[in-house]
Amino acid sequence: MNENSQLQSQIERMIKKANETLEDAEILFSKNRFNSSSSRAYYAVFHIMQAALLTKNLTYKKYSGVISAFSQQFIKTGIFPKEFARYIKSLRSDRETGDYSYMLVVDENKAKQDMDMAREFIEKVEEYLKVFLNRKTQEE
Repeated sequence: MNENSQLQSQIERMIKKANETLEDAEILFSKNRFNSSSSRAYYAVFHIMQAALLTKNLTYKKYSGVISAFSQQFIKTGIFPKEFARYIKSLRSDRETGDYSYMLVVDENKAKQDMDMAREFIEKVEEYLKVFLNRKTQEE
């Protein structure tokens, strides 16, 4: 398998993981597990951001690196809308609340909003990735 094929395969696996993680968020939401649902929505977005960064040959080990690089490479350049920065910030905040807080909780409305933001984010980034993958396939 050549380098181009390996990259394509890795991006496809990351897209799949993002979509599966969003589906997990929906399942948890249906069981009134709103904290966990929001956490999964965040991770779904995190996976798709990592896939997008691979198109620029960028990888990061820390959440902050992924978020910063995605913002720099894709939001500030206008590839994705500025509201995506707000989505990331909100999803990250709700994930931290859902995963770590004993005093605060993510309620049903906020969890629904998180899933909606994640779904829109993933759909838009997946469109970008499909164009990238099609271009790579044509180069072979």
